Amino acid sequence: MNTQSGSFRNAFLWGLGSLIVGLLVWPTIQTLTEPELASGTDSGDDYSISTGMVDAEMEGIFILDQKTGILSCMVLGSRTGKFNALYAGDVAADLALGQVRKPRFRLVTGYADLKVRGAGGQRPAKTVVYVLEETSSRFAAYGFFWSTSTAKGGKGQQGFLQLLDSGQLRPDIEGGGAIGGVVEETGGRIKEGSINSGDIKTGGTIKE
Repeated sequence: MNTQSGSFRNAFLWGLGSLIVGLLVWPTIQTLTEPELASGTDSGDDYSISTGMVDAEMEGIFILDQKTGILSCMVLGSRTGKFNALYAGDVAADLALGQVRKPRFRLVTGYADLKVRGAGGQRPAKTVVYVLEETSSRFAAYGFFWSTSTAKGGKGQQGFLQLLDSGQLRPDIEGGGAIGGVVEETGGRIKEGSINSGDIKTGGTIKE
């Protein structure tokens, strides 16, 4: 009986010790195997800027022009270290801010693993951009399709930042009827020709 009790106690202590070690080591393993998802954000009178993961290897830089409402994303090529991907969207137009004389934008990015697919099976980038205009209380979420294989091949990419959804926190604000409820599906998408991404200069490094 004493021998059996001792064996049971040893087995219990061994199992408990293994569990404690596992709990201590697992966060370290997670840190080593998962990509860093932290992003940086800053804002000034003329521009707001943020970074966000595009895929497992690269981040993009997102810049919102406070005066025009144009949102841009640029991504460095992993082979060249030069900007060779450009995406753009018109936040002011999407949120119908024509009556807002001096828009005040807030910009943040967040990680998102969206399951939708684009042309040719393209996957969405791993970042969603969230924009809030303070005067109207209108907000929007943007994403874009990204080809990891194209990026690894050293080729450039460009397109539009797609409006995923938008809404308004305070629909009673003057001029706020354009969007309506607290959260309303708009179905809106940036149409070809609605914004000329070629007007955004990146040193001429974008190439098909």
